Amino acid sequence: MELDAGTAADGLTLEADVCIVGAGPAGLALAAALQSSGLAVVLIESGRHNRDGQADELNRGESQGDPFPDLMTVRSRAIGGTSAIWNTMVGGMPHAKYLPLDRIDFELRDWVPGSGWPLTRAMLDPYYRRAEVAAGLEPGGDDAAALEAHCGSPIAFPEHSLVNAAYRFGAANHFGIVVPVALRPSQQVTLLYGATVTGLATTAGGARVTSAGWATFSGTSGTVRASTFVLAAGGIENARLLLISNHTHAWLGRGFMEHPVDGTLRLITRSPALAPEAGFYSYPSGDDGMPRLGRIGFSSELLRSERLTNASLRLLPEGPGVLRRVVGGSLHRIGTTTRRLWPAKYRILIDLEQGPHRDNRVALAERRDAWGQPAAALHWRWREEDQVNRERVRMVVAREIGRAGAGRVEVASRVALDPATHHQLGATRMHPDPAEGVVDENLRVHGVENLYVTGSSVFPTGGFANPTLTILALTLRLADRLSIAG
Repeated sequence: MELDAGTAADGLTLEADVCIVGAGPAGLALAAALQSSGLAVVLIESGRHNRDGQADELNRGESQGDPFPDLMTVRSRAIGGTSAIWNTMVGGMPHAKYLPLDRIDFELRDWVPGSGWPLTRAMLDPYYRRAEVAAGLEPGGDDAAALEAHCGSPIAFPEHSLVNAAYRFGAANHFGIVVPVALRPSQQVTLLYGATVTGLATTAGGARVTSAGWATFSGTSGTVRASTFVLAAGGIENARLLLISNHTHAWLGRGFMEHPVDGTLRLITRSPALAPEAGFYSYPSGDDGMPRLGRIGFSSELLRSERLTNASLRLLPEGPGVLRRVVGGSLHRIGTTTRRLWPAKYRILIDLEQGPHRDNRVALAERRDAWGQPAAALHWRWREEDQVNRERVRMVVAREIGRAGAGRVEVASRVALDPATHHQLGATRMHPDPAEGVVDENLRVHGVENLYVTGSSVFPTGGFANPTLTILALTLRLADRLSIAG
């Protein structure tokens, strides 16, 4: 059921087995997964069903270091969380790209300081399959094979080089509308919205959380008491809530990462896979109607031999290629002559992995919010080691595309990196050692018996992939643990 905190009695106290803070994809998926557990769940959301400026103003913070978007524009307080600002349009509707992390992303890589998850990809694989269902996707299947069958062969790369793969898309309204509507009749889950958590109360010494305090813009306040608490408030807000609740882990707030996009390269090609149309790398739908996008990734062998962090390429048509799409079919019929006369041109977008660095961090700002709590302050830089890796990635891309006979890569511009991907990773990183992380492999906060964190903030490293599918997999794994414990 749902409860509007703005109309609730002042001083209202709710009792639950599990209190979840944040009704974004992670919080909603956790609440949905716990419905059959018999546990009473209270899900607290600062925003409402639709975004409003007053709630989003709470996301305003400070940013220091390299240019980074206003923290208010890359976060959202509403039921559905950050899905409300997903910006990949498919069929005129906002979607997100879904992809699991690669196996190498979980491994200790001696050339990536801070790498190595306490979980393996094999441990998450069954949860990835469940995560697809939780995201509203058709489970299983080889997306690259389905895409190739639907729209033609991609570039043929040599062994242990670049590889062809695919993104799958899921609609933002799945978390903004579909899941909340499905939860509404539940007697096990109470969604308390319009209630901003202002802190976590603990026992003396901080060994257990006893309650979460909340407040509204109408002036009312209350508490939620529970046996277990889960922070699912987002990559920055999870860290901020722990900081304002006086947690002092050595890595709390640190190791913040993003997935900046490099758009400086252009591919000029007469490859049959790319001229006169992008084919595999364009935006068709598969035979099952599930939108997919072909992409170019790095094999694990190539990443190891070149000692690179992970990356992935998207191709966007430009120049004469755009005209070719407009006049379309008649040029298709000219065939190979058209390819000789008009080489296709594509802007290459490289989604980059940034390694964790201790000084990239979320801290508390001097600025205060509506309840006198410090806002978030982000200290973020694209470090020298990040830039060296970026330049080597571009060099390897040009070399491997050339080896495949797919065309010529040139530097098309000197545009700056775009860090506005909304991914916000790592500020409550996972590590079995309390000196090296904030949560353990079960997402429990070190030193606190009943406090857990889920979301992109727990990622020790982030790969290049959009994090939502991994967030859901980790959250469903947590749901199983809480169900058994309950």
